Amino acid sequence: MTLALDPKILAAVHSALKSIPDRRNVIPVCGMYHLEAGDAGIIVTATDCDIEASLTVECAAEFAPVCVPPFLIEASGGLAGAEVKIAIDERQAVATSGRARFAAPVLPGEDFPKFRPSFDSRVEIGGGDLAGIIEAAVTAAAFSEARYYLEGVFLRTEGGRLHAVATDGHRLHTTSIVAPQGMALNTGIIIPTKAANEIARLSRKAAGNTVVLETCERAIAITAGGERVASKLIDGTFPDWRRVVPAPGDIAATFDLTEMLAALDRVMKIQAINEAATKAKNKAGAVRISDDGEFLTITAAGTDNAEAHDAVRAEFTGSFGVRGVSAKYLSATLGAMKERGADTATINSPDGGSPMRIESPTDEDFLAVVMPMRV
Repeated sequence: MTLALDPKILAAVHSALKSIPDRRNVIPVCGMYHLEAGDAGIIVTATDCDIEASLTVECAAEFAPVCVPPFLIEASGGLAGAEVKIAIDERQAVATSGRARFAAPVLPGEDFPKFRPSFDSRVEIGGGDLAGIIEAAVTAAAFSEARYYLEGVFLRTEGGRLHAVATDGHRLHTTSIVAPQGMALNTGIIIPTKAANEIARLSRKAAGNTVVLETCERAIAITAGGERVASKLIDGTFPDWRRVVPAPGDIAATFDLTEMLAALDRVMKIQAINEAATKAKNKAGAVRISDDGEFLTITAAGTDNAEAHDAVRAEFTGSFGVRGVSAKYLSATLGAMKERGADTATINSPDGGSPMRIESPTDEDFLAVVMPMRV
């Protein structure tokens, strides 16, 4: 059997699937792409046994399912010719175009694990809307296996809105949109971080159009055009995140996001000079922000008595004083706000030992909490 495909299509296939296979997986076929003839064309699928992604390529063909190494698709997608021919038999796949030739052994497609959950909810939602709430939350997800239930994004419908929340214990991001009609996640679901990123990628790709979102107790799937991502959910209980969100107080500082992000980037460079020594003092990334009249001053200490100071113009409510915070977490939070289109941000905190409530007057749907640090 021989397939004739445009290299650009193969490049798009690899771009969509390359992050799915897990090189650490001991099951050989889970590191390969599964090719299967479907009604609308060739269905190419990748999996790591927890998440599965697939897309359909328009090409009339009939053949037995087969698994090919990703590098064959990647290399073929990088060719400059108008067409790539991929000849597949029981032993190997050979891709040719001009003088280029790539060959690799194949495995039977019947051994490829398929993820086929039974979904009990199916709604349509704006691709850009879904991408927006997941992208804003996922950057705060934890990476610690000890708290596996924090290694993802919590989705829940409440009060007619769909909320996305993530936290690693040091910071929390939450945002919401109007819930699609018929969507009911009353107890919530936890989407693993890898799956959340893939769902956000596909949703962003479909921005301006609706996508189909399917859920059940143990799985989630999103479909946009001929592309689909499905994943298992985290079996755990997400903590009551509202308990850690402080109420708005009378002490706050409001500043321009672009100016603050640039200032943080500049002062953080002093700690990059000797990162190991800074970490040894358990103060990696710590900065001090303080009220200096009409300015919010950012101060960072490096090794060998090195210091960095910068300032941005700010409007204060009450006596803001001094706060210590992780520049890494603060910068990531402010960056997420800027990505959503916010221009300004407000840090609301009664004192230096209290969590910082961070939000934007120009984006009422996003809220963050960043824990303080001693500096």
